[in-house]
Amino acid sequence: MPEPIRCRVVTQTGLLFEGRAAGIRAPGYEGGFGVKPRHAPYLVQLEPGRLALLGEDGSERFGLDLEHGYLIIAADECTVLVDSLPSEEPAG
Repeated sequence: MPEPIRCRVVTQTGLLFEGRAAGIRAPGYEGGFGVKPRHAPYLVQLEPGRLALLGEDGSERFGLDLEHGYLIIAADECTVLVDSLPSEEPAG
């Protein structure tokens, strides 16, 4: 089995997640997509939706609802730059 993908999720305020994932599901500009280890280099604009970093069993290890951002894959490393997160509606 190939080595997991090294992943980092970064926002304007700092690092949200750093670890390894067996796969990634993300909401791309042209639709949802998945990434497995040994994926070709890739840069994609992310749209509103759920980013999921997956464990070997396919379960979600880390998930994040996002508004916009970018995902970069290079040499089995993934960096997700999160431009904005959904704002919470005030209660009441």
